[in-house]
Amino acid sequence: MQAITALAHLRAAVLFVSDPSEQCGHSIEQQLHLFNTIRPLFANKPLLFVLNKTDIIRLSELPPEKQELYEPVISDPGISFLQMSTVSEDGVMAVKQEVRFTAQWNAN
Repeated sequence: MQAITALAHLRAAVLFVSDPSEQCGHSIEQQLHLFNTIRPLFANKPLLFVLNKTDIIRLSELPPEKQELYEPVISDPGISFLQMSTVSEDGVMAVKQEVRFTAQWNAN
């Protein structure tokens, strides 16, 4: 929590990575709870929410009740929502470009 609090004072974009496969040892519900808990600390920062591990499962392949858990994040205009796989590199370039764009926007 100290690291997260320290990040709140930096002038930077925030990239939150979620694992929809739940192989990280935390359920989607737990991951989203963490996100919602720390989000107020980053109220004035650009926020990117990334689903990783699309090589294992994509959002569209999750059961409908799991997809619905992500809906508040997806529909929030203050959050850039992206998907990627660091294994296959699918979507990684799009995430990098969004981070660059967000960083440039934030610098102005």
